[in-house]
Amino acid sequence: LNKRLLLSFTIGASVFPDDGQQAEILLHNANTAMHRGKENGRNQTVQFTDSIQTRAERLLHVEQAIQKAIDLGQIETYFQPLVRADTLQIVGVEALMRLRDDAGEYISPDEFIIPAEESGQIVTLGKFQLYDACFQLAAWQRHENMPLRLSYNLSPRQLQSPGLVENVEQILKASGLPPGLLEFEITENMLLENDAKVRPILEQLREIGTTFAIDDFGTGFSSMNYLSSFPFNRLKIDKSLVWGLTNKPGSRAITSSIINMVHDLDMTAIAEGVELPSQRKILLSQDCDEVQGFLVDRPMIPKELEDRYI
Repeated sequence: LNKRLLLSFTIGASVFPDDGQQAEILLHNANTAMHRGKENGRNQTVQFTDSIQTRAERLLHVEQAIQKAIDLGQIETYFQPLVRADTLQIVGVEALMRLRDDAGEYISPDEFIIPAEESGQIVTLGKFQLYDACFQLAAWQRHENMPLRLSYNLSPRQLQSPGLVENVEQILKASGLPPGLLEFEITENMLLENDAKVRPILEQLREIGTTFAIDDFGTGFSSMNYLSSFPFNRLKIDKSLVWGLTNKPGSRAITSSIINMVHDLDMTAIAEGVELPSQRKILLSQDCDEVQGFLVDRPMIPKELEDRYI
């Protein structure tokens, strides 16, 4: 078959006798080093060190917190506003997952998302979060007449999990949230790496009435073919490009080209990670439709968002 495959690798290594004198310990430490490499972005070779051991102990702590959150249903959903770039009027929110440990301290998503994805626990966590978020958005629509769009991140493991479409249908029906207000965010790499498996699932979700956004655009291979062959509704420009707007002419040229392309495809352009008024000013001059980031507001609990925006 004439098909493009995108491969990655991560190697973990441990050395006898410094890192252990028994095969079982050496293999365990090499595996720990490999996981550390994956956290740093894959395609690496990492040798075991004492600091990696400390990190492994922290990882165990995080994994225990994940399981406890699942067992007790202690998953918190924060919402970050998505607003119009010109008026700053709120048009939607992105649902973001938060977990706490036994001491009540928040665990960074950078710490728990990867192990949850690798273990498959992200599927259960994500189902809890989607349920919570849909019910909250439906409540705002019913009681406050605020039909906000809900942006929800689908991970690779979630997207290919059995029963995803049925779960989404059940949650939408139970919550009363109109399917058109639920938008799934998918990274471009998920499409490039798993097109044959992903596309049929996306088609089924679209038949329900949900919409789709390409997330973190500009960080992967950016195949234009996927944008034209699947009817995405929105594209989110990655924060790495947004942060370069004020000091990298190349970033400014790239974002302008992306926004023009998005509009030609009859899609909405959203800029992520907007933190400075100068960044927003440039994006406005390029006709960007929506912005998200700390310039607008940080992620917050539902009550705080109600007080600020509803």
